Order: sequence, then C-alpha cells, then structure tokens
Amino acid sequence: MSTTETYRDMPSLIALAREGTRQSRQILAENVLDLVISQDGRLSDRERALSDQVLTRLVQDMELQVRQQLAARIAELPQAPEGLVTLLAKDDISVARPLLQRSMLLSDTALIEVVLMRTREHQLCIAMRSVVSEGVSDALVEHAVEPDV
Repeated sequence: MSTTETYRDMPSLIALAREGTRQSRQILAENVLDLVISQDGRLSDRERALSDQVLTRLVQDMELQVRQQLAARIAELPQAPEGLVTLLAKDDISVARPLLQRSMLLSDTALIEVVLMRTREHQLCIAMRSVVSEGVSDALVEHAVEPDV
C-alpha cells in the first residue's frame, strides 16, 4: 500500500481530507499512518489517539485490496494504532489473517469478540498465534464452529 505522494504539512493533509475521493482518502490514510508509526516520537499520546480515530474512519471506506495491504503492513508493528488493528482484525478474513496470527496489539477481549462473531477461518487464525491466553483458548474451544460435513 504505497503511493508516490507523501504529504508532510498539515494544509496538504487537510486538502486531501476535503477532497473526499477514494484515492485522496487512501493517500491521507497512508500519510497519517506514516506519522503514527514513525520512530521519531513526533506525536503525543493524544495525537496518536486522534490519528487512530481518523484512520479507523478512513479505512472503513477503502477497497478490500487496500485494507489487505494495510493489514499486512501493520501486523507486526508494535506502534500500530490499536483501534485500526482491532477494526481490521474483524474484517474479511483476507484482511484479518495477518493481524489475527501475528499482531500482539490485539487484546484478549478483541480476540474473544472475533471468536464469537466471525467465521471459522478467523478462529483458526487466532488458534495459530504463537501465544494464546487461557481465556482466548477457552473461547475457541467453547465456540468453535463445527466443520461442514
């Protein structure tokens, strides 16, 4: 999920937000995400939380392929926006898979919610995590979807 356009100044980002096209929302999301995951600590906790809210709103309108690329990009990032990670983990399995299997940012509560509300494929991805808590494991056992016979 990489475009050739990178905006670093606020007026350009605001102009993108006002444009309202799919492409402008994608470019805006990429730029906001780049700010959030940067290693130089440019954002305060409050700014990170606001960025997370912006990203979750932008991502909901993005095409499946873009959400897949985004999920793959942030699956192992410890500084990825937690709200965005949780949203994408509840998405179509082709989007959710890398997050359900590898993201350490997903809380037990979020994982259990996915177990209860999503598909067998989502459950299998959670079961494949390197670490599964007792609570999540219990939810997987109790709410496992029976395979079609």
